[in-house]
Amino acid sequence: MTNRRYFVRFVIDRNQARRDLRRGYSFSGYVFCQSKGEAREFWQDFGVSDPELGRCKHGWGLRLAGLCGFGPFDSAEEAEAYALEHRGYNSVEWPMAAIYTGLSLGLADGGDGDMFRPHRLVKVIEI
Repeated sequence: MTNRRYFVRFVIDRNQARRDLRRGYSFSGYVFCQSKGEAREFWQDFGVSDPELGRCKHGWGLRLAGLCGFGPFDSAEEAEAYALEHRGYNSVEWPMAAIYTGLSLGLADGGDGDMFRPHRLVKVIEI
């Protein structure tokens, strides 16, 4: 049996879905700093002795092992049904949902969904 399953990630547009796939990871708390040094100092102040940092268009942050999303699901159809039913999370509705295949990594940082290592973007749907 393979660990490759389907996952949903709510996104603003198709470009975000593709960028997230290329980057392959999310950030702890989505706390961003303007420089790598500032991010390192910020996370060291929180007790992370050797923070693994990543960069995106918002700045530098503490990178996680994978992307945060929701799943795992057994099929793309099951993932799409979840996205259309929930339409977002934390009382925020999103305009689109990306469906990926990937490897489950367990609960996301802070327990806000699931974490996965993305392999392929299957499709992006409008909600």
